[in-house]
Amino acid sequence: MQKLSELLSNSQSVALNTKDENGHPFSSYTSFYYDGEIIYVSLPSIVTHVGNLEYNPQALALFVEDASSNKRVLERCKTTLECEVRRIFSEDSKFNEIMPKFEEGAFGILLGTQELILYALTPSAGEVTFGLGDTYEVGGDKMNELVWEKKDK
Repeated sequence: MQKLSELLSNSQSVALNTKDENGHPFSSYTSFYYDGEIIYVSLPSIVTHVGNLEYNPQALALFVEDASSNKRVLERCKTTLECEVRRIFSEDSKFNEIMPKFEEGAFGILLGTQELILYALTPSAGEVTFGLGDTYEVGGDKMNELVWEKKDK
């Protein structure tokens, strides 16, 4: 069975999708770290996602295989995960363990300040599409494996 970590390692960023208190969607790209079970994102405190996640701690995460694969956009692997979101506060030991993983990212300059907020995204459902149509469900005990092909969409 193919592991989700193999697929996510081919993406440099994630399109994070959240909703505000009125149900209006917001989407933007950010860097991420995946430990094999949990997706971590670090966001500046001023971005719209922070307010959205305080109101509704759920997100949709979209990962697209990087352009370096030399495949056309529609041929690239796409992974979509529905996630429950939990904020990790700076007092939590996990915060100090995970935050250094973001040093190389765009927000690395903000590390060590109160400007970055760390979130843990735990997948609850998802699917992976290879190319133009081979679509698989994400599942397994830790929601980190491709489990079966979808026949009907």
